[in-house]
Amino acid sequence: MARIVEQKSEGLSLSQVRREAMRSGIRISRGGIQQIIHRSAEVLAPLNDQVREHIRAATHVWMDETPHRIGRSKGWIWMARTRSVVWFFHSESRGKHVVQAMLGQAF
Repeated sequence: MARIVEQKSEGLSLSQVRREAMRSGIRISRGGIQQIIHRSAEVLAPLNDQVREHIRAATHVWMDETPHRIGRSKGWIWMARTRSVVWFFHSESRGKHVVQAMLGQAF
């Protein structure tokens, strides 16, 4: 399951992840892959919250964003980092409200 999450985070499509699993002798549907990804996000949510709070409490934060597409949908992957933590955040916008949502109004 960790390898499936890793492959998706590397940008592989569901079909590509499924083909890789099949090559390893693992039979899984695209829906099964989605379930693994969603469960992983639920399990990691508390860690994501801790990382966000670390970023918000920092005195210095470096940020960047990069565009990406999934099918016809366009979005942005935002990154905020300190010396010890990196946090990624997805948004369909590149606007300043995303930075405010990430860093909080008090930053």
